Amino acid sequence: MPFLLLAACSSSQSSQTELVTKTVNGHLIEPGANLSTIDLSGADLWKVDLSGANLSQSFLKGANLTGANLTGANLQGAYLAEAYLYSANLTNADLSRAKLMNAQLDEALLQGAFLVQADLQGASLREANLSSANFASANLRDSDLSRANTASTNFSMANLRNASIYVGEYSSALFQGAIMPDGSRNRD
Repeated sequence: MPFLLLAACSSSQSSQTELVTKTVNGHLIEPGANLSTIDLSGADLWKVDLSGANLSQSFLKGANLTGANLTGANLQGAYLAEAYLYSANLTNADLSRAKLMNAQLDEALLQGAFLVQADLQGASLREANLSSANFASANLRDSDLSRANTASTNFSMANLRNASIYVGEYSSALFQGAIMPDGSRNRD
C-alpha cells in the first residue's frame, strides 16, 4: 500500500522536502491523477504534487492544500470552500466555476490560472501572484486581495463589491464591466 514518505534534504543554502506518494480514502495522490468527483473533504494534502491532475467536480471542503503543486490541474467546478491553499502553486490551473468561498489562498501562485465564473466570496488572496489570471465574471465579493500581484489580470464583469482592493496595485488589470468595491460598475 502506498504511503506518505517525506525525505528532508538539507544543505548550507536551503532545505527541501520531497513528496514521493500518498493515498487518501483509497485514492492515489500523484501528478496526473484522475480524482474527478472524489470526496477529499478535510483531507491533509500538505505539499502534495497534483500537477496536471483531474480534480474536476471533486469535493475538497476544508482540505489542507498548503504548499501543494497544482500546476496545470483541472479543478473545474471543484468545491474548495474553506480550503487552505496557502502558498499553493496553481499556475495555469483551470478553476472555472470552482467554489472557493472563504478559502485561504494567501501567497498562492495563480499566474495564468483560469477562474471564470469561480465563486471566491470571502476568500483571502493576500500577497498572491494573480498575474495574467482570468477572473472574468467571478464572484470576489468580500475577498481580500491586499498586496496581490495583478499585472495583466482580467477582472471583466467580476463582482468585487466590498473587496479589499487598492487602485495602485491594479494599474494594468482589466476591470471592464466589473462591480467595484463601492458597488459602482466600471464602464471602461
